[in-house]
Amino acid sequence: LPRISSHLVYLTSAHLSMLASAVAKAEVHDANFIAALTRELKARLMEFHSPMEITMIVNASSKLRVTDEDLYRRFLSHIQQQMGHEAFHVRDLSVIVQAIARVQCADASTMAKFTECASKTLPQATPLELARLMHACMSVSCMVDDFFTDCVVHSREQALTMDPSGLSGAAYAFGQCFEVAELQHLPYLRKIFRNLRLAAVTSLPLFLPREIV
Repeated sequence: LPRISSHLVYLTSAHLSMLASAVAKAEVHDANFIAALTRELKARLMEFHSPMEITMIVNASSKLRVTDEDLYRRFLSHIQQQMGHEAFHVRDLSVIVQAIARVQCADASTMAKFTECASKTLPQATPLELARLMHACMSVSCMVDDFFTDCVVHSREQALTMDPSGLSGAAYAFGQCFEVAELQHLPYLRKIFRNLRLAAVTSLPLFLPREIV
């Protein structure tokens, strides 16, 4: 990493995103690399245009424990600007909101804007992506009734065709939302778990013991 850190300036935005993601995935924490990456991002933030690059670099930054608040404010501003020009898929948005929730740099109003964009491709979201979006919103006390209602509807449709493994995974993902949910959020989560429970009862003979636990 010391050698790489001195050559970040020569990397394209795509390569910088991939490098940061790889280091984050390897769970390597090097203070000098983090400092160099932060400087590079602040100088070249406007070079990140595609949803894929933006998603990768924001997620990697949060996992690498970059703590520069000004950088995250600029990330949010840049992402919202790009959402007006680029089509951000719900897959990308679920990762982005999870990342900004991880570093606690967004408020309820900002999250509401992300859910508005996510609604355009929400039917294509996986249960994990739905759960990430709901968790991020709930973590900042964001209340978006239409969006949460759509999540309930889509999760119900998905539950009807899930196998036991899928139902277990969905239950775990949505279960994490209870850790940050407020009273106003509970009705939506209860509806989701009622649908998962009904689907699980129907498929009960197919469950393995570890999936039930």
